[in-house]
Amino acid sequence: MKLSDYKELLAENPKLAMLFDLSERFPRGPEANLRSHHYEASHDSHWDRHETQLSKEKLRNDKKTPNVIKACTVKKHGFCPVAYGYNVLELHTWFKKNRISDGYDFRNCIQDLLSSGSVTEQTPVEQMVTAQFLGWGKQATRTRRSKRIYLRISQLRRWVQENVTTAYYKISMGWGIGDVFVHADSEAGAQTQYDLFLKPAIAEIEKHERHPGDGGHNVRYNEHALEGPAGLMVKNSGFLRKCDETVSNLEGQIKTMQAKIASLQLAKGMVDQYSTNMTCSYEYEETA
Repeated sequence: MKLSDYKELLAENPKLAMLFDLSERFPRGPEANLRSHHYEASHDSHWDRHETQLSKEKLRNDKKTPNVIKACTVKKHGFCPVAYGYNVLELHTWFKKNRISDGYDFRNCIQDLLSSGSVTEQTPVEQMVTAQFLGWGKQATRTRRSKRIYLRISQLRRWVQENVTTAYYKISMGWGIGDVFVHADSEAGAQTQYDLFLKPAIAEIEKHERHPGDGGHNVRYNEHALEGPAGLMVKNSGFLRKCDETVSNLEGQIKTMQAKIASLQLAKGMVDQYSTNMTCSYEYEETA
């Protein structure tokens, strides 16, 4: 796509422009000011030897790209070379909400972002995107583009996890209990918080499971939390709801069991009384 067409698409449909841009070998960025000379190789392997990432040095020496460095830098955590001119955390969030792992996903994502499903109602530049990526003769193109985006999703996810360590960490405990989240500045800190504050309670719950455990679980990076633990209540709401549901179910079982016990006790007393009365009132014949 020519630069003029890309700028037109960027003005008309920014999200579709971003999707197209991130599938390019040399993304132009949200301001269309990046060129191939701003990039360097990002992989040494044979299969990924053509993949690229931004070079901070080359950007620093170009007066036209100061905003790129700013957008690709997370305060206190450094420059991200695989954000391609876009805001690091916003791009990371977008990738989490939009699954793209194969050509089918790529096709669906394009269709969702088009202003209309009818080609005649699309803008001219959207029609160009439709002609270039949709249709049964474009499977190889979609597969190649989706592979590149998936690789970049993985790169960005890895960079965020390794650098933006102030985050929510998840402790997965299975379907019976649910997941618990802690907020910390590192994985080691998250593990310490879990072991100190939550492990005893979880261990007590697991004593009553089919396969008893000791509450020992490892934490895992979930998502960045530079705003602080403000979202912790929301993140843990699923576990709290699961606890309420389980308690309600158990209380219902207790009531059912108590009623069943009362019925059995009543039946036992009546059967015993009936047996005793019949035995005592029956007139037995005397035998010689």
